[in-house]
Amino acid sequence: MRQYYGINESRIVSMEGGPIQVFVEPDAAEKRILLEELGIDPHDLACALDPDEIGRLESDGERLNVIMKLPRNFTSENQLLFTVTSAGLFLTPDRLIIVTTDNADLFEDRNMKVVRNLRDAMLKIFYGAIGHFLGHLKVINMLQEALEKRVNASMGNRYPSTCSPSKKASYTS
Repeated sequence: MRQYYGINESRIVSMEGGPIQVFVEPDAAEKRILLEELGIDPHDLACALDPDEIGRLESDGERLNVIMKLPRNFTSENQLLFTVTSAGLFLTPDRLIIVTTDNADLFEDRNMKVVRNLRDAMLKIFYGAIGHFLGHLKVINMLQEALEKRVNASMGNRYPSTCSPSKKASYTS
């Protein structure tokens, strides 16, 4: 699916033929457009869609290519799932092309309120991803602390009196 956006009054808005193009799970025809019309390298396109690809940044003059992971989180009954999706961001002086495997709300973040240019849009996508990952870390830390307290309480209740931490064992060689 191909979506077009532009910058109007410092906001990213849906705009037919806009300079920001988002391709979500591109089909064969859209991949041909990315490769032939928009000049995306075949290897970079494959990396943008590869769930196991490691993020990287490459610059070749006027083009900036970024392969990155975008955080996703899903909740179901009593279970939190922290997952990531792959994305490729390809910036030229007149265009920002985003290729992703997941229909991400890239422009819904609160830091997207004021966007001055394409480079600013790309940087704010990074900023939003970083903030989202930090949110995940905060929740993971809270879960870890809660589990640690439960384990300590459980282990404290099961300590035999002969293995009390206050009694020191003496060993002879």
